[in-house]
Amino acid sequence: MNIQIFYILLGVGRILIGLAPILVPKFSMKLIGFPEGHDNATARLMGRLFGVRDAGLGFLVFFAISTPLIMPFALLLNLAMDAIDIISIAISMPKKHGINKAAKVSMGFAVFAVIAWTVAYIWQANLG
Repeated sequence: MNIQIFYILLGVGRILIGLAPILVPKFSMKLIGFPEGHDNATARLMGRLFGVRDAGLGFLVFFAISTPLIMPFALLLNLAMDAIDIISIAISMPKKHGINKAAKVSMGFAVFAVIAWTVAYIWQANLG
């Protein structure tokens, strides 16, 4: 696979993950496994804020494709956000607030993302 295609897939994936809680919040919450009773205005606002962050990070990848000097920064920033997500999710898991399934699914997404961003970073570093 070409590294540019990998960047595009990562960027598109990040943007789609970001747009989901903005455009289809009920579906997003159900997909991740949040209890239906947690679907309220506060949860939707927080989901939208998360979505804006993710969409912005995805668009940064596309900007970096056209400005290769910032690609290492874009990849590391995306990696760092997902690593911090892992820590945030891990903090909530032992408390069992009725979101165990959602926490596990979110953790899976975050771990997968950290691996993908790490692969992208190492791949681009080896090209230079």
